[in-house]
Amino acid sequence: MTPEEHKEFMLAQKEAIEVAKWLLGEKIGRDPGQEYVLQWIKENAEEFRRNWPTYSAEWRASHNR
Repeated sequence: MTPEEHKEFMLAQKEAIEVAKWLLGEKIGRDPGQEYVLQWIKENAEEFRRNWPTYSAEWRASHNR
């Protein structure tokens, strides 16, 4: 992965975490906090990384890259 690709991957993963955190916050009526971010990383980061080659084209298209 080039430095630019890595930067793109990290940004996409950050966005995925933020969306998941927001959705949970709406469901429970409060900010789930940093604990949820760490939980997401433990439970989802590996799968996100594994699926990135497929997901990256869709992400780039939605971000006009």
